[in-house]
Amino acid sequence: MHDMNRRRFLGLGARCLLALGLGHFFPYLNNFALKTAEAAQSVPAGFDSLLETRFLRQIITSDSHTGRTIMWQSEFLEEGVHAEYRLQGASDILAAPASYEYVTEEGANFFIYTVHLKNLLPESAYEYRLVAGSAATNWTYLSTAGTEKFSALIFSDSQCANYQIWQNFFQTALSRHSNINFFIDNGDLTDNGTSPTQWELFFSGMGAYPATLPLAPVMGNHECYGLNWENTLPLGFLRRFSLPVNNNQDFLGYYYSFDYGAVHFIVLNTQFEELDDLKPDLMTAELDWLYADAKKTAQPWLVVLMHKDILTYTKSLDGKMGNLSYSGENFLPCFDGLGVDLVLTGHMHAYRNRGKIYNLKPAENGTTYIMCGRSGDQYYAVDWDDVYDKKGDDGSGLNYILMTADKNNLHLTCYMEDGTIIDEVSLTK
Repeated sequence: MHDMNRRRFLGLGARCLLALGLGHFFPYLNNFALKTAEAAQSVPAGFDSLLETRFLRQIITSDSHTGRTIMWQSEFLEEGVHAEYRLQGASDILAAPASYEYVTEEGANFFIYTVHLKNLLPESAYEYRLVAGSAATNWTYLSTAGTEKFSALIFSDSQCANYQIWQNFFQTALSRHSNINFFIDNGDLTDNGTSPTQWELFFSGMGAYPATLPLAPVMGNHECYGLNWENTLPLGFLRRFSLPVNNNQDFLGYYYSFDYGAVHFIVLNTQFEELDDLKPDLMTAELDWLYADAKKTAQPWLVVLMHKDILTYTKSLDGKMGNLSYSGENFLPCFDGLGVDLVLTGHMHAYRNRGKIYNLKPAENGTTYIMCGRSGDQYYAVDWDDVYDKKGDDGSGLNYILMTADKNNLHLTCYMEDGTIIDEVSLTK
């Protein structure tokens, strides 16, 4: 969601406070923007420490059974940086080179490094470290997907005015579900995707978890705002996440898909309002790709992740609810035809379970639609849609979803921050 005047003050104000050295008046800015939880890593015997590895993270790849992407940020250029990796505890070590991009972003200058690990063994425990000359990090855990049951945490709208809220919520959820395999953020990761400070706050709030658990990010509308709150290209998002290719050079990173366990995930882009003038034909290109991608998968489950919701949550001229958004109008008929099992949206900062919808109507069979709640401190009152909504909350609290899936069952549990369960959904093949 978007509030122009408030966002201008919060986004620009935070950067100005840091630049003026006034962060001590707002402790959460110092805690997050200036340090990262994973910065102090132990160094293996015989090596010096790398100059800097900030926001070390694993990014999902198209086939999570055999590949993984490693990324991090540094203010220093390290020559000959590469990743070494091995099966956990093994003596044979493999290596993969790192590429880097020098970024100048709203007065901040830094390097973003990327390593792609390929040809991994499925359902295996690995460990990796970053090496440059005589310097290295310690070994860090990495696990590839298998074909059996997995679990994932799903967050949405983690954008914050105070990212201490995001840190507390995220790390509470991760400590409660320590056996998950990966996690998803379903859009609006930050309050302003052009601000490097906002990205630092987002990554810092997750601590060291992303170094060992892969993240599947979804682009939201706030990733497409400049510091002036005008629409802009989502360069901050695209730089920070090297995502699976979609075979369209004009829209690399805008939408993608990946496999994990028995599920094929399709990540769609719903930022048409923000991007149509900047990147025309997004909907046409995305629909063509969606059909081709969904039809070629052999996975038992088909799950769609997209940020903006299928409903407008506004009344029509005759006072009725149940009005589809632009994304809903275009995507729902496609999901019917493709046999999509589950669609997870966000954007409205409230949790809603619509049950199954087919041919634009509530139905006994069809695609299940769930709108994820919020993971940040931005609260909006959302009206109840008496046509589609079956269960939900008022948006006043933070919540997340735990997904578990195998080839026969897919289960969702929605938790509030205090651990209260407010909804459960079970799908069976």
